[in-house]
Amino acid sequence: MNSYMLIDCLAGLKLLPDNSVQCVITSPPYNKRGLHNGLLFPGQIVYDEYDDNMNEDEYEKWQIEILIEINRILKPDGSLFYNHKDRRFRKKDYPPEVFLSKSPLTLYQTIIWDKGVTACQNPMFFRPTAEKIFWLIKSSPTNSRTIKFYRHRLPVSFQGCTWKISPEKNVKHPAPFPLILPELCILATTDENDLILDPFAGSGTTLIAAHNLKRNYLGFDLSRQYQKLFNQRLIQLNNNIQLWKQDFTVEKILNKRIRNGSIEYLLKWKGFDETENTVKKNIFFYEIFSLFLKFHLNSLVDKRRESQLFRFNCRL
Repeated sequence: MNSYMLIDCLAGLKLLPDNSVQCVITSPPYNKRGLHNGLLFPGQIVYDEYDDNMNEDEYEKWQIEILIEINRILKPDGSLFYNHKDRRFRKKDYPPEVFLSKSPLTLYQTIIWDKGVTACQNPMFFRPTAEKIFWLIKSSPTNSRTIKFYRHRLPVSFQGCTWKISPEKNVKHPAPFPLILPELCILATTDENDLILDPFAGSGTTLIAAHNLKRNYLGFDLSRQYQKLFNQRLIQLNNNIQLWKQDFTVEKILNKRIRNGSIEYLLKWKGFDETENTVKKNIFFYEIFSLFLKFHLNSLVDKRRESQLFRFNCRL
């Protein structure tokens, strides 16, 4: 399929057959200007073809309609990752759970996206440095549905429900996903050649992650500018998977050898099977010391472990 379509998200969703999409990863506009009665405010996101200015009741109704369609087109074992945030106006909080609970989808888990920074400097409340990623699944009468899920594919640092990921700053879009975010969702809940959908495609980060991970993709948006940006990014990409550049945890050193004057270590990565062991040359002294220190600290903290894990952070 592999397409970025210039179409309204609801109209695009209605074109898709039932039970046809394995995974939806998206982040709709937050309607923050609508909450502010149409007034611009510091930090306001300005989109190309959407003014983010709806009556809040209409906005919630719109989102519920979208969620109903997503529930229809999701495969029985599929997943929706829906990024949203708590919004504030006049000392009142507007959590997205209010309208999510009115959709037919089942909330499976809430992931906290710890961005670490925020443009909001309002001194009247705690700084909102996190957003939410709602993991939703297709409704089932018995709530006994089995979904695709492969947590072991992810690095240990992303196997929990809090993901520390800095915002993307190098894409010419007002609110782009960091590439690693859809990569995590795709790896954890899909297989190669599955179909990934983003009905608010924007700069196409979800689609690029799907392409890099050998999944099929489909995106909807109204903006020709964002479609053009996606096409440029697709041409320029080098198929690098951003996740592999993150910190990994070594479970154990399996072997070592000297080759051409260099020491090579065969490493077993925690969260990956034996077929994905890798060789690293010339681990420096401070890395060996860190490995040694963490091993002994772990043994002091928890002596009940059957085997101790060697841990150190290593950038590939």
